[in-house]
Amino acid sequence: MRFTAFCCGACGHYPDGYSHNDDKVLRMVIPLVVVHGNTGAMERMFPALSATNLQHLVQMTCTDPYYSDVGFVVRVLQLVASRLGERSFVNMPYPAAHWAHRGCTVFMALVKNKTPAMHEVIARMLCPRDPLYNPDIDVNARDSDGKTVLLYAVEKSDYRVFVRLLRWWPRLDVNATWRGESALVAACALRRKKKALRLLDVPGVDLKAYDRVNGKNALELAGMNGLDDVFQKITNILGSET
Repeated sequence: MRFTAFCCGACGHYPDGYSHNDDKVLRMVIPLVVVHGNTGAMERMFPALSATNLQHLVQMTCTDPYYSDVGFVVRVLQLVASRLGERSFVNMPYPAAHWAHRGCTVFMALVKNKTPAMHEVIARMLCPRDPLYNPDIDVNARDSDGKTVLLYAVEKSDYRVFVRLLRWWPRLDVNATWRGESALVAACALRRKKKALRLLDVPGVDLKAYDRVNGKNALELAGMNGLDDVFQKITNILGSET
């Protein structure tokens, strides 16, 4: 019965003895509001959210791997931005002990989420012509393990998001490594052909970085994994530098 009561809370009704201003109740209701994508309930509870619950709302919205309502996500981001008076909230870190996003920023969590809806939101945040554009994103952020936004984008994001992220170069460090692995090395190791080819168009991309686990560089990995176009392009670049 108690779960039913809180489930109703997601629709704007709260258990007897509690109010919509109760911080503990709001923290329990937030996941239900997010899961159901209830924009109306979210907007009603929003003015009463403490700073801690505000962060909880953003992180829950960006974490749920099954969530697909672009409108709800966008509305949450808009309200949080207006409340804080700035847009650096996308750089808020998750707790170091978080089960899925240890030390990730909110933006990194969005990049890690594979749903098309989240990719749509990210693409808009990276596009200067879009109202959701956020120039305050830390595109070089690392999680608790030291992994970068760009490495997550190589692994998980769609190509459109990846390309828009690369447009932040030279602010974006394309040669940042995690355990010796650069974005180019990762793209070749994971057989991300289009992403590897696009990385090779970035001036100054490091062709000598190697995977410390296997001791292979991008050229070797491209050859091993049948990425013929990538192999040829790296060979041409190296040949032009001699």
